[in-house]
Amino acid sequence: MTEPGAGSDLQNMRMSAYKEGENYLIIGPNTFISKGQHCDVLILATITDLKAGSKGMTLFLLDCALEGFSRSRNLEKK
Repeated sequence: MTEPGAGSDLQNMRMSAYKEGENYLIIGPNTFISKGQHCDVLILATITDLKAGSKGMTLFLLDCALEGFSRSRNLEKK
């Protein structure tokens, strides 16, 4: 796993999730998702508690058909 600006140090990633009632609101970019252009479901790593360090990370299973989800262009890899 790697993200721009964080490298492989996932504690520095910018994707975060906040509890809103019974649900979570997930905010931020997740740039490098292998085969992300072709999937129907994603596993997203997010920060849910900044003060808890690595214990403040949560993985979410995300249906790509949900409102608010979008894909960007396919990135060329060198």
